[in-house]
Amino acid sequence: MISINIAILYYDKLTAQQQKELTSYENSLLLYKDLITEIRANQHEYSNRLQTLQNLPLLYHDYDSICNALAAQAEHYQKPMHIYPLLHLNLPLLVAALYHQFCVAEKQDITIHFDVTTPYINTTVPQQDLADYLCILLQNAIEASQPGDHVYVNITHAESATIFDIRNGVKKCYSQNELQQFFQKRYTTKAILSSDDTTHGLGLYYLLKHAPKQQIHIETNCIAGTELYWLSFCLTVPDTP
Repeated sequence: MISINIAILYYDKLTAQQQKELTSYENSLLLYKDLITEIRANQHEYSNRLQTLQNLPLLYHDYDSICNALAAQAEHYQKPMHIYPLLHLNLPLLVAALYHQFCVAEKQDITIHFDVTTPYINTTVPQQDLADYLCILLQNAIEASQPGDHVYVNITHAESATIFDIRNGVKKCYSQNELQQFFQKRYTTKAILSSDDTTHGLGLYYLLKHAPKQQIHIETNCIAGTELYWLSFCLTVPDTP
């Protein structure tokens, strides 16, 4: 009977985990379709873009005008290029989640730049958990940004681990004590919150509570830049042994 109960508990846990993964994929299905649709649309627009560039000399006859027109065209086509590095990642659920955050930021005129130097991620951390952790950090970065701002996501590999570094610009330099406060339950830098707001101040608390259980190391820093300080949240995810 003891052996049977142990087996039932094991398979119940396994079923619950598989159901969680299935739900995550189902919730992300529309995101996959949107990403594929956008890629196909860009392919169809490729010939039109070439034709537009070819016609610029017919519309602009002096050097300054054609330079400005080329710069405007380049800026217009640059935004879709920011998501292409994501397509190299081997975790489709993670790609869909990050693409969704890119779309959220784009609607607010905030640009997310992805720099992926290690497309193959080999870890025992379930990708739905990894997607949750990174979305928490990206959501915070978007909320802390203004229209016209830029957020940077760097994915690299070093010493048997994948490193996710998310940075956004801030106007003040945060001390280490202040940075640690970000992870406290219900702590938020929002100046005004409604009385029924139950969402702010929980994301980083959730991250700190769950990520270390999967041997994920969390590091945060505030680095001085040329005109701004850069708030950095870094997750180091170990490779599969």
